[in-house]
Amino acid sequence: MITNGGTEQEVNIESFLGKIPVTYWPSIAANKFGLGPQKTMQFSFPRLWPLVSIRAPGPSDSRRHEIIQWLCESLDKLGIADGQSLSIRWSNIKFDRDRAIELKRDPIGRFDVELR
Repeated sequence: MITNGGTEQEVNIESFLGKIPVTYWPSIAANKFGLGPQKTMQFSFPRLWPLVSIRAPGPSDSRRHEIIQWLCESLDKLGIADGQSLSIRWSNIKFDRDRAIELKRDPIGRFDVELR
């Protein structure tokens, strides 16, 4: 999160996403919270169809506004009312369970959303 003052503030993802199950988080991030551009997905169903293409449209202007409004409201609930932009990042983390320490963190994705 980048505040209006230009400082970066970390947001607790569990508090931010609330009741959304943790198993959904990678898909939500990969889809850029529904703000990503149009994309085409392809599936193959053996014995039925060799290849099926499905076009997922990007968000309309009104849908984009709704998503950004939801993001702002979620941040407001955490006491962060002056957010300028939200930077969503995700990483692969190598963790040693025996010693309970993080060994390595490799960033694998990032996107920024202008909130105001």
